[in-house]
This record gives sequence, C-alpha cells and structure tokens, in this order.
Amino acid sequence: MVFLGGPYVWQELKYVFSVFCAALAMVYFCRGRKLSRAASYGAGLMLSFSGYWLTLFSAGHYGWFQWMTYGVFAFGLIDRAFDKKELRHWVLLGSTLAWGSFYQSDLWLLFTVFTAAYFLFRAVPKAIDIVKSKDYQIFKGIGVALFAFLLIGASSFYSAFTKDLSGRDEQISRGETVSGAKNDEEKRWIFTTNWSMGVEDTKEFFVGSVHGDTSCQLTQWIGRAHGKDVKPYTGSLGRPYGAKEGNYRQHSLYIGTITCLLALLGLTFWRKNRTVLFFAVAAIMTYLFSLGRNFECVYRIVYALPFGDYLRAPVKWHHLTEFSVVVLAAFGVEACWNYLGGLKNRSLRWMIPVAVILGVLLNAANAKLYCAPVFVGEARAQQCAQDFKVLSTEDFNSPQIANMVRAKKIVAQAKISDNMYLVSVLKPFGEKPVLKWRWNTQTILGVISLIATLSVCVISVVLRLRARVRICE
Repeated sequence: MVFLGGPYVWQELKYVFSVFCAALAMVYFCRGRKLSRAASYGAGLMLSFSGYWLTLFSAGHYGWFQWMTYGVFAFGLIDRAFDKKELRHWVLLGSTLAWGSFYQSDLWLLFTVFTAAYFLFRAVPKAIDIVKSKDYQIFKGIGVALFAFLLIGASSFYSAFTKDLSGRDEQISRGETVSGAKNDEEKRWIFTTNWSMGVEDTKEFFVGSVHGDTSCQLTQWIGRAHGKDVKPYTGSLGRPYGAKEGNYRQHSLYIGTITCLLALLGLTFWRKNRTVLFFAVAAIMTYLFSLGRNFECVYRIVYALPFGDYLRAPVKWHHLTEFSVVVLAAFGVEACWNYLGGLKNRSLRWMIPVAVILGVLLNAANAKLYCAPVFVGEARAQQCAQDFKVLSTEDFNSPQIANMVRAKKIVAQAKISDNMYLVSVLKPFGEKPVLKWRWNTQTILGVISLIATLSVCVISVVLRLRARVRICE
C-alpha cells in the first residue's frame, strides 16, 4: 500500500472510480435512447463533472459516490428491459437498485422514486401493446426484478426501518439546529428543511462561484496557500432558520454554462419528444423541491409524503435536477450533431465535441476550488493551531457558540457525555504559507486516469466517425 501511494491515494481513487461509473452509466442510458456516441459520451462527461454531483467529495460524502457506482445504471437497464425483453436486464435492474440502498439511504430513496417514475413513463405506453398482443412475459421480468430487489436489499431495508428512522427521530427530538421552534411539529419542519437552496443560488447553475465557493475555512486557506482564488460563500444555503445571515456550504451548485445552453437547445429542437418532455418536467419539479422552505407551498407536498418528513436538506433534490439537465443537454448535442451533419461542410460537426470539452474543462476548473492537496498537513499544523474546550450542553447550544460555528471559528465538536461537548476552536491562520507543488503517486495516477478516460472517449468517437465516413463512401 505504501509503494502504491498509501490509503489516502486509494481513497481518492475510489472517488474517481465512482464518478467514472456514473459517466459510463449515463453513456449506457443515452445509447439506449438511440443517441449518437458524441451525445452519449458528452453527456457522461458533463454529468461526472457537474458541480453538486462531483464536489461533494469536499464534504466527505463518500456514501453518495458509492451510490452512483450502481444507481445510475438503473435508467439504462429499464430501457433495455422493455426494449430487448431479456431476463438478465430485469435481474440487473432489481440488483442495481438494491445495491445502491446500502449507501446514502436518503439520496437512494430520492433516486429510487425518480427511477420508479421513469419506469412508469416507459411502462404505460407498453401496457397498450401488451393488452393487444396478449404477451404477458413482461410481468415475469418485473417479478424477477422485484425478487432480486427484495432478496439483495432485505438487510438494508431492515436496517433503514429499525435504525435509520429511529435515529432520525432521536436527532430531531434532541432539537439540534432547530432553535426557535414553538412545538414538535415546527421543530420537525425546521430540521427537515434546513439546507434549503436559496432562490438566488439559481444563478449559479449557469455561472460558477457567483456567490462565492465554500463556507469551509480550511478549504479557503488551502486555496490561498496554492494561489487559487477560493472565495467565501455568501449565499443563504445552510443558514439557520429565522437568521438574517450565516451559511454553511462545502460544495458547488454549478451545472455548467455550456451544459445549460445545450439543455435549452435540446428542449427547443426535441420539444415533441416524450423523453425530453419527461426530463424537462423532472428538472423543473426537482428544482422547486430543492428550494425547500423557500418555496414552502410546493415543498409541503414532499413533506406530506411517506418518509417526506425524514428527508433532511432539500438541496439534495438538486442532484436530480443535474441529472435531468444533463439528459436534456445530450439531446441538445444530438440536435446540433444532426444539423451540422446535414450541411455540405460536415467538418463543422467537430465544433460540438470541442464545445462539450470546453464546458467540461470549465466545470473541472470550478471543481478544482474544492480540492485539498495531500501535502498540506505540516504547513497547516504550523499555521493553524487549535484550542480544545469542554462545554456544557447549555453553553454549547447558546447563540454565541452558534455564531462561532457559523464564523468557522469552531471547526469540530464531539459529544463526550450526556451533558458535555468537546469543541475545537480555530486560532487565526497568520501569514499566508508558501506551499510547493510536488509530483507524487496520487498526482501521477490522477493525471493518467484523466488522460485515459478522455482518450477512450475521443478515440471511440473518432473510430465511429471514420466507420460512418467509409460507409458513405
């Protein structure tokens, strides 16, 4: 392990592998929708580098990345199951949904509901054909998928009902982050709708860092140390209920300027396509849900659904918005690809891959602001000393401590007894340190992985184009 870079490098490679699987799954889905390789590979890259989708690594949400290793494949498997009617696709569909249930249960639930909606979207038109042809084999496939889903996910579902839900109830009853609640119902509502996306953050879908980058002072410090212009986040995401200032965010909401433009093109040119309309409606609905208590009349619908009052942080719906927008962008690439291919000068087609890669590079540059290099421990130890203090529960829940947390002066806390908390108080950073870049195993592997991934995508598209040119000749 030491020779191969140590556990830190392998942890980083897990994130890379998960994102690669998500990109591959998007390609698999788009190809099932009969989109070209250019549109499919482009969509895979756009999804994998989309802001909220990728930059959650900064907050350490590895469960989200574990889920995307499996969960995104479900959409492509639904298409294969209906179109090819092979039993293996039904088995894999139930299995991927179940495998994803072991990680990040709240996001798994959101995407499973979304997957079920897409399943019904595909199933309803098929129902008419089934009645006419009296071919009921599809029910056999559905039964097999359901059996695999329940068999593999049984232990996960049991844990969710016996531990996760009761743990959430206990968390709400303790009253953490719900100061100002008048009764238990309001306490639950405040807890559930914390981390509602502000309406003003909508601009960040198109323009990265429009309200700054992150609330994490450590990430800001690392950025300054490496000459990156990491700005404090000034929006309202993570703001306590009823407060006029304060926030906490460690990720981006940037979908991508070019991705959004391509999505608008896809919606314009394919507005009569059922799949485009489905994902356009999904993008709008999930966007409204992500606003949470900032658009209360809509989010009350989610809150009233089964388990809706257990789903914390409405901003999580933005993952579904990103996914839907990327699918629309894939159709946008397809529209441009077909249009430019019909012109006399077909070489203009290459403008599309160039535009997609440019958009991905912009997203990658945005994601870079949330990265922390390996060799920062020694410099941080010298510049960022910490004091540890023990506080009572009453002191810990006081407004003064809450203000220190929002100001990032308290960087960690742990409950050490029923009435005692240990907190780590950050001292001033002092002068900006000078850190030198080092080529290390992690850097080399990361560069190789990125080059290999992009090379495979580009070579696949080039070979496909050459094959089509030969056929035309």
